[in-house]
Amino acid sequence: MENRNFINGEFIDSISNKNIDVINPANQSLVGRINEAMDDEIDLAMDAAKEAFDKRILQDMDAKTKSKMMRAIASKLRDYSEEGGKLLSLENGKTINQCIGEFKGAADTFDFYAGMTDKIENKLIPSSKDTFNYVVLEPFGVSLQIVPWNYPISIFSGMVAQNLIVGNTIVIKPPELCPLSSNFYGKIFREVGVPDGIINIIHGRGEITGKKLVKHNGIDYIVFT
Repeated sequence: MENRNFINGEFIDSISNKNIDVINPANQSLVGRINEAMDDEIDLAMDAAKEAFDKRILQDMDAKTKSKMMRAIASKLRDYSEEGGKLLSLENGKTINQCIGEFKGAADTFDFYAGMTDKIENKLIPSSKDTFNYVVLEPFGVSLQIVPWNYPISIFSGMVAQNLIVGNTIVIKPPELCPLSSNFYGKIFREVGVPDGIINIIHGRGEITGKKLVKHNGIDYIVFT
């Protein structure tokens, strides 16, 4: 499985030349290694997300086009559920059936939010006859998402899907304990044609990469568990 960071629509070769061992919690065997993102990779991801936001790719995307893209992601998650579920089981420790179910549940999440793409509306507020009062909903900008280890595929889906529908671009850090299966998302995003820079997947330890991410001045909004 792909072990690199996913930035601006591509899996990129490591700049830091650092890796994190991914260990099977059941028998302590080595499942694989993930590239550890440091300052250079983080800056690239932030720049890509900011550029994509400034271009208004998501804000100006037709709601039906966005919905179709999200449903395509859902379909691919189901296609990869068995392969991805087996990898997730190795690195996370849950049963294979549970992990396959997590991929399928993540697909259901994308389908759910795909149905909301055309239902986020601005608001007119009743007021006096000489006043026109309205609320315009706008995205924050670049959204940082930090995913926990217990349901990494499921929580990834909710964090990403919710931000896609409102127009935030995304930098997301999967858990370092079980990061490899999350790279199925990068593979899927390329296959369905998600625009470059919209979603960037950054790997690393919470106390190092995570700390650098939350302190980065390119972040407008942070979500974590």
